[in-house]
Amino acid sequence: MLAMVLLLLGLQAPERVQLLFASDFYHDQITAHTGETWYGLFPHSRGWELAPTRIHVAPVNSGCMENGWRVTVDRPPHPLFLVRGATLLRAGQLTTVATTGIGLTPPTSQDFRFGQSAFRFVALGGDTSYTLRLVRLLDGRSQDLVSYHGRWQIAWPPKILWIGDLDRDGKPDFFADVHMFEIPPADWVLYLSSAAGPNELVHRVAEFQSVVC
Repeated sequence: MLAMVLLLLGLQAPERVQLLFASDFYHDQITAHTGETWYGLFPHSRGWELAPTRIHVAPVNSGCMENGWRVTVDRPPHPLFLVRGATLLRAGQLTTVATTGIGLTPPTSQDFRFGQSAFRFVALGGDTSYTLRLVRLLDGRSQDLVSYHGRWQIAWPPKILWIGDLDRDGKPDFFADVHMFEIPPADWVLYLSSAAGPNELVHRVAEFQSVVC
């Protein structure tokens, strides 16, 4: 329906942002094909760079994975993740924050700086609830990146795996593993500041859940 409305207005529907990894997957877990071009987030000597890479998808049988798919890229080193569909992305070195792998157990907080701006992660909750809040210290504006209030006991806190300016708008973006339970074993989420709404600092643009063997 949205695409039809945009077509009538002479506008182009936004492309869906997708996440992928150079890894092994079950048969029905991915739809990627050999020859597609994705952007990869690659480590290098001066930090991180975003670079286009052509993927190769080949059959794989390994352990409990039968008739699966192995995704590889056409250049070293191993990318943290692959992404496509975000129109503002372009190749080159990225501004990043060295503090990564952040996993906060409530009630704790951790500050970080991005350029001239200061931010704070705040973790709140208990055994069966968890909130990871991002606060911009200049004006106190905040947003809950992760929020769970249920009956299942949380096994571990989410982790912020990467902080940097992926979309080059001068504001921090985040790549996180937000899983808090044994199933799924991982739940990766990409947040972009350029996609943020009126009441957001960032917006969750893509998600990829791993599958239990």
